[in-house]
Amino acid sequence: MNLATYDAHLLTALLPPNRRRFLSRYVRIFTGTACNQRCVSCPFPADVDRSFRSAAEIQAALQAAKEKGATGVVFSGGEPTIHPELPELVQEARQLGLAVCLATNGVLLAERNVLESLYKAGVGRIQVHLFSGDETLHQSLAGGQSRLEASLSAIQRLVEDGVPVLVVVPLLAENLTSLPALMDTLHGLGVEHVHLTLPDQVRQPEMRASLADVRTTIDSLMNAGRVARISFDRIPLCLTATHLSKHAFLRHRDPLRGQVDENGLSWVCRDCDGASQCDAPLARGEDEQEIRTLSPFLSPRSNSFNYIPNDFVADVADLADCPIAAGSMEAPAFDRQREFLMHTRDRLLTVATDSGDFGGAELASVRDELGQVYLDTSDKLLLDDFDQDLQPLRPATHCTTCPTLGTCPGAFELRPLEIGFSASEARVDGILGQLTGRVLDVGVGEPVSLARIFDSAKDEGLSELPFKYIGIEPDKSRIDELSSRHPWLHLLCAGAEDPDLCAKVGGDTEPFDHILLLRSYNHVRDLRVAFQQLFSMLKPGGTMLLVENTVFGVVRGRKKLWELEQMEQQGGAPFEHYRNHLSHEALEVLAPFGLEVLEHMAVGSTTANQWILWLKKPTI
Repeated sequence: MNLATYDAHLLTALLPPNRRRFLSRYVRIFTGTACNQRCVSCPFPADVDRSFRSAAEIQAALQAAKEKGATGVVFSGGEPTIHPELPELVQEARQLGLAVCLATNGVLLAERNVLESLYKAGVGRIQVHLFSGDETLHQSLAGGQSRLEASLSAIQRLVEDGVPVLVVVPLLAENLTSLPALMDTLHGLGVEHVHLTLPDQVRQPEMRASLADVRTTIDSLMNAGRVARISFDRIPLCLTATHLSKHAFLRHRDPLRGQVDENGLSWVCRDCDGASQCDAPLARGEDEQEIRTLSPFLSPRSNSFNYIPNDFVADVADLADCPIAAGSMEAPAFDRQREFLMHTRDRLLTVATDSGDFGGAELASVRDELGQVYLDTSDKLLLDDFDQDLQPLRPATHCTTCPTLGTCPGAFELRPLEIGFSASEARVDGILGQLTGRVLDVGVGEPVSLARIFDSAKDEGLSELPFKYIGIEPDKSRIDELSSRHPWLHLLCAGAEDPDLCAKVGGDTEPFDHILLLRSYNHVRDLRVAFQQLFSMLKPGGTMLLVENTVFGVVRGRKKLWELEQMEQQGGAPFEHYRNHLSHEALEVLAPFGLEVLEHMAVGSTTANQWILWLKKPTI
């Protein structure tokens, strides 16, 4: 089983956004919805009023484009060539010093008088949209008064006249197999550049091309090399991982494209380092089969960030006497995403983070929504006892009812948790204490929770554990170190994604009663491959226990932070996560397996940063 992920460093092959945009300083000029075709991928509803935009409106748009510093415009519709005043509008654009491109289906350009009038007006380049080189298929997809022969004739004439031509091909379920022949036809006409795209809209859901077929088609076309240049957009970056430099933006051609709701991203895309650069609408669907086709670009990432004291605000022994609330001083101005007010040791001060691992919105969410910020009160560089080393910082009780809240963001103070680190660990111990039979521990690492069971068995002089234990860990040096401390444990050097894992642990012949991922879930590179294997090795009625820590922020002194940075530079910091999933995201990952939730302890403002999922495999 191959890993369905890519290393994030491959993303360096992407051109910078300003170089990726085709005709980057051109502005799209919309000529109206009127069109002589009825394409299945048209962004306009079938019942939209098919009309022309007035010449006055278009002239105003041209003037605005000039004033904004555009160097050119792209006339698009609808179909711009059927606009009765197009030659005059092109001429006016040229008089303003703007270069002109047309986005067209090319049908009317086969008429010599139409093309000559546009030449005379000053058209400089043409984008022609085609579906196929097969007349019948093209007609069925383009509809209306489409005529493939006319469009191809226009392309041939344009190439012969030395006009730069870009042929744009929407990828649909029905036309993928015809594209090699279309490429041959275009090559014969002298076309040097073809652009492939996934349309945002299709008339019927079944017309949408599957991502797996798109990947196969693109690889085939790129390998064949039928035209000099192929580019694409709106196709998931991971489908074209070996062709990333070919991505180009043509967003100006689509008048209806809106902002993508980032909340609609699948977990695969949320994990991907390339998500912010990917403009593929289909990567945001809920179709599990499509999601399985996606292969995120991953790199290790931190699961914590640091704050340091920034500015002193006031001496305040009790927030009931806060000078901001009293009106004797104004709330300090600061970046509310990266900074916050902290009240401790009779002082009110701001603390700030310059973390580059998380964006401002992420930092604010960890602090304000999850409530996961702490004060480091230990003398250790690497924390090993969160209950003793960290004191929780939560919104000050007095501030939550203060009338200045809003104008003032309110302060954070030391407050106890309803479910702290010890309470969370006690619940983990309670679940582990119920285990019997065969147990697989995935990603042993430092077995904090299981160590208590190991030590108890050792102290009681037991010859074996209450269950038959097998632990896997991909780090060989870690296995050697653990074996020296616990020589009686059955430990194997293996990862959850290893293709021969089942055979290594005997899961193919003797399934496990319980599988544990104790703070290893976010360290697994490929969750889909891992859980497919783990699920197959779990007995019907068996359980899977996931325990994980989520992102948290820590207020530290400058000296300790400097020492930590020095340790990291010397390679002394431990490996972090590939992701920072919360428990509800883990449930999203595991949804295809139909596991029953026995227990779910989520992370929130009244809890420590550890979540617990105890799941059961159906018996049927």
